[in-house]
Amino acid sequence: MNALTHFFFDVLWTTFVYVLLYLLWFVLGVVALTSIPLCPVLLIYTWLWAVRSHFGLIVSRWRAAVSSLALVVASASALMMLAYVGQIAIRRQFPLPGHPLLRFLATGFISGMVASLLALVGKGRARWLTFGTAALLSNFWLVAGMIAR
Repeated sequence: MNALTHFFFDVLWTTFVYVLLYLLWFVLGVVALTSIPLCPVLLIYTWLWAVRSHFGLIVSRWRAAVSSLALVVASASALMMLAYVGQIAIRRQFPLPGHPLLRFLATGFISGMVASLLALVGKGRARWLTFGTAALLSNFWLVAGMIAR
């Protein structure tokens, strides 16, 4: 392997991968920042739409119950997100990393992932809105965990 081949395959390839990773980190961060005001609004809209339509008449009752459970879990994750952001706003600094904070962030991430999986399994009118909100919440918790670590 000569020097030119080494340059193209090793140096340029690793530079390309690092640039892609930084772009992915930037996109995840932008989506996480937009999910702070967007998730509560989406959840309120989803709850109002689900209550107004009485969760729809669905043949498969267990899948409708799973979809409703996904909406409840996503709402709990959003309340945790609002508590986390409110705590940062009140203290005007990020909390010190430690086991309680990382457990809190992990619980938020797991609840967002569980809500998105339940929304995919469930069936109903609020299914896709719940899935989108839960995916945004999972992204927020992932980025918050990376920042806190």
